[in-house]
Amino acid sequence: MRAAAQPAGSIDLWARVGTDGLPQELLEAFAANEWLRVRELIPLASRGVYGRQTSQFRERLPLGVDPVLTQHRGWSAVLGGDWDDLERCLASSPVDPVELAGLRDTLLAPLDREPTITMRTAAQEYFFGAWGYSQSGMTGRYRRLLRKMLGWRSDPLAVEHGTSASHHVRHRHLQDSFLLALQESIGGRLDVAGAIAHEARELGAEGEALRVLAAELESAVAAARGGPVDWPMLFLEHLRSPRGQTPVNASDYLLTVMPFFAIRGDDSLDQYTQLVHNVAVRLSAPRMLLRAETWRLAAELRLSHDRHGAHADLAAHTAALLIKSRRASEGMRALPLLLDAIVSQRLPRFAEAERSARHAGALWIQVSALTWQTALNPDALIARRLHRTLALSGWRRPSLVPHEVASGAALGLTAAGIRDHIPIELATAAGRPSVAYEVARAHLEDQRTPPVVAIAAIETLARLGTTHARELLHRTARRSDALGRAAAEHIARSRPTRLSEREVEVLDLTARGLTNKEIGVRLSLSPHTVARHLANARSKLGAANRAEAAAKLSQLDR
Repeated sequence: MRAAAQPAGSIDLWARVGTDGLPQELLEAFAANEWLRVRELIPLASRGVYGRQTSQFRERLPLGVDPVLTQHRGWSAVLGGDWDDLERCLASSPVDPVELAGLRDTLLAPLDREPTITMRTAAQEYFFGAWGYSQSGMTGRYRRLLRKMLGWRSDPLAVEHGTSASHHVRHRHLQDSFLLALQESIGGRLDVAGAIAHEARELGAEGEALRVLAAELESAVAAARGGPVDWPMLFLEHLRSPRGQTPVNASDYLLTVMPFFAIRGDDSLDQYTQLVHNVAVRLSAPRMLLRAETWRLAAELRLSHDRHGAHADLAAHTAALLIKSRRASEGMRALPLLLDAIVSQRLPRFAEAERSARHAGALWIQVSALTWQTALNPDALIARRLHRTLALSGWRRPSLVPHEVASGAALGLTAAGIRDHIPIELATAAGRPSVAYEVARAHLEDQRTPPVVAIAAIETLARLGTTHARELLHRTARRSDALGRAAAEHIARSRPTRLSEREVEVLDLTARGLTNKEIGVRLSLSPHTVARHLANARSKLGAANRAEAAAKLSQLDR
């Protein structure tokens, strides 16, 4: 029997992984104390390919023999949070002590101020800027810096640090593309992020970890745009391997992509927040710890909503988090403000979160805050701001926004008179057939709707295949224009479910394991009404029980 997979939260990123698979000639040179040969060969075992194996190997390099080897060991000390060994490296004349000390100070900087680092070269500006913006969550500044870095040649510097120019250029191309895709995904356009991530999958050397991350990022971006949310967890499998990322690298990546894990229906958000929190505690990194604590609270909040628990017990936690983040950067304050707004349901707090996110360049938080505002109070001005933000970013499945809230926002956009693809796509991604039907109907019956959008409404109704959707399609098919012909074509091709929109919603929630009472809370129905919908659905599907009915629904092409 195959052993169960190790949960992400229990992975020990400091566990010894051995040297199996590292270049044999490098291992032989190390065993023979041929340090000049080791310096020559060590680029073959790049961290991008060998991950923790290489980092742990470099921890064993001698001090005081060669400045480049000392630099390599210092990097491993930083990425593993071994601050005592880093001090030994700094005392042993590494080739670039400013780089090592500055990186340590960036990771260990207090919440209320940036480290004081004197940057004399473009290389230092890019290097410390990238790490500083990443740790402080300043997405907008990071994106601008990355775009500026695309035209900068760093290969002479790499040669000085012991890396061949050809290898460094290949890795730089992959690294720059991936990092830009990563920051674009949370602070810019999702379609651009997906395209860059797709390109990054073919860059660099074979076996590069960033290729794996780029492939997963491409899938995560597709989910945020309304695609499947159950993409393969490529990074988790890679992280479990000896060639997985170092503690610092893994945590930095996970803290950036948490918004995408929050839209999945599994426990990946809980698992990863636990892992990142463990790393932050061990590193004693204040800013990383605050971001990790924020995402742990976000995971609790999502779980509370899934279980229909009251948010009141989380109010004290969000208040404490706000106090901690009061003097932190805008990038670290925006998410705590959003969580407090979700718990308190206060519209001014959502507005404050949106403003803070805008200053930090965290466009995904702006999308989420405006989605909540539009659902809670469908003001036309807020709805139009949400529409512009959705159009700019490409998000159709906002992070930390429950299905019913996203559905309410889609209705709010429709009520504000917006007639284009966005309300339809937002409602469809929310997975509430009754709302998708209402939004599509409003678009189809409004003469102001552009023809191409009306066709999209017809396609949405055909995919639903529910009783009301089919009735509307049949009425539309009686028309003698292009819309009538399109409706007739979709009727001929689609497979009806014979279920109502409510019956589909009830069965969807049944498949997720919710009880009648929990379903009633989610859909604002009484348990008796839920039971009636279930009975009707079972009868129409010929199912003996609720589990069989849910299974049969999942097999239908809706």
